[in-house]
Amino acid sequence: MTGAKKPFSDPFRYPLIITPDKLVIPSSGHLDVQMKNPTHKPINIYCKLVSYGFNMWHLKDGKEDDEIIHSEYNYEDYKYSWPLEYADKEMNKMFSYELRPGEVFYFRIKYEDQFDGEKEKLYFSELEGYLLIKCEVNIPFKAPGETEFQLTAKKVFPLTADPEKLKIIKENFAEHQKKRKRMARVRKIELKEDEPPSHYECECHLETDNREHGDLFREEIEGRNRKVFEKYGSKIDSFTDEEIKKLKEGYTEEVRKEVERKHISYTYMSLKKTRQKSEKGKTEVVEDKKESVRKEAKEEKKEEKKK
Repeated sequence: MTGAKKPFSDPFRYPLIITPDKLVIPSSGHLDVQMKNPTHKPINIYCKLVSYGFNMWHLKDGKEDDEIIHSEYNYEDYKYSWPLEYADKEMNKMFSYELRPGEVFYFRIKYEDQFDGEKEKLYFSELEGYLLIKCEVNIPFKAPGETEFQLTAKKVFPLTADPEKLKIIKENFAEHQKKRKRMARVRKIELKEDEPPSHYECECHLETDNREHGDLFREEIEGRNRKVFEKYGSKIDSFTDEEIKKLKEGYTEEVRKEVERKHISYTYMSLKKTRQKSEKGKTEVVEDKKESVRKEAKEEKKEEKKK
């Protein structure tokens, strides 16, 4: 007679208990989900939410907490990257956690209510999307020379929602995709002046030690692209490439003048400081000579008195 299988005796078994097992976000606005570890081993969890319409929060003592859950990529790290790799990176919510034996982890999936601001600039491939939960368990290995091996299992949970609620999200998603296409078109139309000028290697344009030469120029180019995008919006769809190019050239001239002004100002201040140091050095030499003459005069008077 064979006994029941112990946990992890089957490598294809998914060890976590997810409640509810189907992720349907109700019209009330959120769904509370729990993950339980029913085994006798700690389980390392890697969880990722891929969705435009939903967001995810950790529940700590029944309250939403954002210490554990974070974006897969940091917006600031890719804000002005070149050639704008950030624009093509999918931005997902994710977290990792070690679930102890018998422990339950609580989190909440909510309808997204912020579609402007930073999220407007991000890339999303899925409207409703899915939740991916990956589990890893370290198992002792008794063979000589080996200490342990790892069992890995992952499962995808599709996200669905109330049809009426999804209408608004679908409208926002469609508009989001249109805006991304417009911005991509504005970026694609390059100018011959888009190469960083040589004086961008001057220290006046290197605001941090780790900023590479020309990064500030690229930042200003992206700022120019966004000015065109934000000012003209949907009108861009009716513009020819040549018209967009002329708009960008106007902003480029403004940027270049500001750069030259900053460079000239920095050069002038550097020369002024150098001159001041030089003059200060000369003054110190003269003062030293005067002091030396005074000391010699005092010594001579002392000698005369002795005589």
